[in-house]
Amino acid sequence: MAREATEPPMTEPEIVPCLWTSGLALEINDTVVRIVGWATMPHLGGEMDERRICIRFAMANVTARKLAEELRRGLSRGAH
Repeated sequence: MAREATEPPMTEPEIVPCLWTSGLALEINDTVVRIVGWATMPHLGGEMDERRICIRFAMANVTARKLAEELRRGLSRGAH
């Protein structure tokens, strides 16, 4: 994401894992967007696949709008 001049520097005092998700669910209300991500785990035999939650986070609507804008711009350029 592009950093504005008024933003403080980003630090990572503890290593934060980068998690892969195969799906997301969103809950949007007046002030907050909540996101739950999962990885689909296939099962052998006659059992059903399982969607294992691997991440949950929430953000203010203004932050979610910035994220949507960055995604729209990046994906339209073919960025991966």
